[in-house]
Amino acid sequence: MAIIKCKMCGGDLVIEPGSSVAECESCGRRQTVPTADNEKKLTLFARANRLRSGCEFDKAAGIYESIVADFPQEAEAYWGLVLCKYGIEYVDDPATGKKIPTCHRSSFDSVLEDSDFDQACENADTVAQKVYREEAKEFERIRKGILEVSSTEKPYDIFICYKETDEKGDRTLDSVLAQDLYTALTDKGYRVFFSRVTLRDKLGQAYEPYIFAALNSAKIMLAFGTDYEYFNAVWVKNEWSRYLKLMAADKSKHLIPCYKNIDAYDMPREFAKLQAQDMGKVGAIQDLLRGIEKLLPKKETLIQERVVVEAPAANGKIASLLDRGYMALEDGDYDKADGFFEEVLNNDSKNAQAYIGKALAEEEECSLDALVRQWLQSTESAKPETLSLEPEETHIEKAVQDYTIAGYLGPDAIRKAYHFDLSYPSTVSVRQQQYQKTKAQWENHQWLTKAEKFASDQEAQKLAAAKKTLFDALDQRLSDSRAEEEAKKKPLRQRYEAFLVEKDREIEELYRQKLAKKEAVECYRENRYQELVPKLETARTIEALHKLEWEFKELGDYRDSATHAKTCEESRNALLAQKAVQEKAKKKRKRALILICLLLIAAAAAVVKLIVIPALDYQNAVKLMEQGSYEKAVLAFSSLGDYRDARQHSMELWNIVAQRDTISAGEYHTVGLRADGTVVAEGRDKYSDDDYIGQCWVSYWKDIVAISAGRLHTVGLKADGTVEAVGEYKHGQCRVSDWKDIVAISAGAYHTVGLKANGTVVAVGSNKDYEGNHIGQCDVSNWKDIVAISAGWDHTVGLKADGTVVAVGDNDYGQCNVSGWKDIVAVSAGNFHTVGLKADGTVVAVGNNKDNEGNHIGQCDVSDWQDIVAISAGYYHTIGLKADGAVVAVGDNDYGQCNVSDWKDIVAISAGWDYTVGLKADGTLVAVGDNDDGQCDVGGWSDIKIPAKP
Repeated sequence: MAIIKCKMCGGDLVIEPGSSVAECESCGRRQTVPTADNEKKLTLFARANRLRSGCEFDKAAGIYESIVADFPQEAEAYWGLVLCKYGIEYVDDPATGKKIPTCHRSSFDSVLEDSDFDQACENADTVAQKVYREEAKEFERIRKGILEVSSTEKPYDIFICYKETDEKGDRTLDSVLAQDLYTALTDKGYRVFFSRVTLRDKLGQAYEPYIFAALNSAKIMLAFGTDYEYFNAVWVKNEWSRYLKLMAADKSKHLIPCYKNIDAYDMPREFAKLQAQDMGKVGAIQDLLRGIEKLLPKKETLIQERVVVEAPAANGKIASLLDRGYMALEDGDYDKADGFFEEVLNNDSKNAQAYIGKALAEEEECSLDALVRQWLQSTESAKPETLSLEPEETHIEKAVQDYTIAGYLGPDAIRKAYHFDLSYPSTVSVRQQQYQKTKAQWENHQWLTKAEKFASDQEAQKLAAAKKTLFDALDQRLSDSRAEEEAKKKPLRQRYEAFLVEKDREIEELYRQKLAKKEAVECYRENRYQELVPKLETARTIEALHKLEWEFKELGDYRDSATHAKTCEESRNALLAQKAVQEKAKKKRKRALILICLLLIAAAAAVVKLIVIPALDYQNAVKLMEQGSYEKAVLAFSSLGDYRDARQHSMELWNIVAQRDTISAGEYHTVGLRADGTVVAEGRDKYSDDDYIGQCWVSYWKDIVAISAGRLHTVGLKADGTVEAVGEYKHGQCRVSDWKDIVAISAGAYHTVGLKANGTVVAVGSNKDYEGNHIGQCDVSNWKDIVAISAGWDHTVGLKADGTVVAVGDNDYGQCNVSGWKDIVAVSAGNFHTVGLKADGTVVAVGNNKDNEGNHIGQCDVSDWQDIVAISAGYYHTIGLKADGAVVAVGDNDYGQCNVSDWKDIVAISAGWDYTVGLKADGTLVAVGDNDDGQCDVGGWSDIKIPAKP
């Protein structure tokens, strides 16, 4: 929990449990404290109190407001707003040494009538209410004293806001500029508040009455800043932020930011809509004075800045017209001014002064200097464009050439590894365009070009000076942009070069790993091949030939393994045919007798069975399909066999109904199905350092439409309904070579399950627990009307066409208690729990909700999930895919396997042992969690097939 500090001195507070008032050990002040029931709240209070103690009242008030929003009954937060509103700071009393309040933000409004004070009292207990009222009375006494003193002050015209000293205690440039302007303004008769002079005879604690009086009476504030930090210094910001609030209520007040040596957009964002004055420009003080005179005119005749008119002595009328035209410009009456200049040209068509005047009237400015400022201000900002350095393509392609290993380390993966963000922002092009556009604007200006043409020496010098100022500034901006661009490109190049060096090292190491893997695989395959070939001579039984066939198929296309597998298959089929002939001969006589008896019955039934019943069943299947009951329709068509086009309809519907995963996460490896029907795998392909079992040896597979990764084996469904399998086989989990008409597959820990087109299920592998006891995870032969399957660690789950669920196998944790489920559209079996997705997008779960030590981790806490379209159950965690492509997760997160909240555009998910994999809409993958065996190294995969069902 956060430590509660004294809001007067910052010392530690002694707080009795349940008490709303405490006493500070350091300063002895008795004060109210927040309710210590939330860590976040106390942290916010500590931060707000630090800011308030540093007199950063606006920032502190923002935090108190956030506390009020989250904890609307927290009295201390409302009290904090009161302290900020009146700028209360606790200072040392010279007489007693105790902390006493002083006010930096006085107001005409009473503290005792403040709405936040009312809320503080309303939400506090009686003890805290008493403390609040006592302090509020003290604040009210101080406020009235300030008002009494300030009421005797004469009103000010102008308030100058600036920072007096820097961090070393030396006088700032802001102070010097402010004093120069103070002198100029007082010479013109204005009453100016300038703290260096106005407060020189005042004590520090007596400043507020005079500042308060000046802020409320002044019609103009000049806020000086030659550094971004000076504008935001505590007391400077305190003055201009208070004045902005006064401006909001009094439209006759104006704030003019005055800056130098910084860009206008480096000023506080609160000044964004205010007209600022660049004090670094020639004639800045004169321009500022003239602007102030327009806002706050004086009775005295003020000096007007205008272009000197050199009229011929003999023509006083022209001189008078020019003079009146420039006066009209200064008054902002541009149409009237243009009329005077037009009349001059009617009398003197080559008068340069008149052409300058018409240009100023058209641009609505009173002087050439103001015109230059306007054009510079219009081009002040420059939105950067994004450019990019050229990547080292030659370097990358050499790495591709040197390190590619077919089937293990591909060119695309290497190129992707070398990707580096070489982009950088640049304003050079924009600045060039601004320069050229402004140049064309000047050169094509109908009045400026004529003024230059007819100008005498003095006018020519003025025009040339203005033009030089304009284009020197634009050229400097362009030079600064080029320098900024180079300043960004140089470190970017250095980072890229360092990246290439590091990536070369990583790719070389990855190459060695993949090469070692390839050599190990080839060595294993050769040893295995040499072990199997002699068995061709001794395999004579159907079972021995079947096993040998499967073992040769496991070697894929290595040497002539495929040929040997085919030989074994043919020999096995020959033995099966021979056995069938023998069995047929034994039963022939018995069948003949039975056949005669049944012929008459069969003849009558044939008409009904072959014509009437199939026709009715077909019509029913079509009706179910048209109604959208695809799960029931697919089973109805499957039962009709080859009747009409029933088989075609069945296969088409299975492509819609069947859950066919294109990514699958196992315990140590991850498998992905590419769009072209080939398969990729990453992770461990062995059980131990010396025990290669090849669960990742899938590169030779083709025409695959679905995949599933088990604990140490991998299964693939082919387009023709047959199944491939690699990996551990000692439990028989890979003996799937004789499977046919399969439409979906699922690999468990030690068993494999297949869904047939007729809605029945087949299973191979272990049917026991780890102690050898029969638990029946493969006892699925009596299942019917199944449309989806999922194999867990030691249990198997099946989804029926009517939305109910069946389960067999280990039920120690209740993971098979699914008989009451209804309206289910998808199922997923984890290690010790089962998850079901309902038609309304909600999720149900049964089974273990703890870790292996009995601690609750919540892998079954899915009852509040909504808008879910896919689910996947892992070892101790569960993930769900939402309709908007986001992913949610619950359960064990020791390896970060549940850190999926920032995933977007996901179309498929798979939960592994301690990790999670997601397929994005662009065919690439993301993964989080345990990566000790490289099972999460799937970032280089691409073109992974998007599944028909998520």
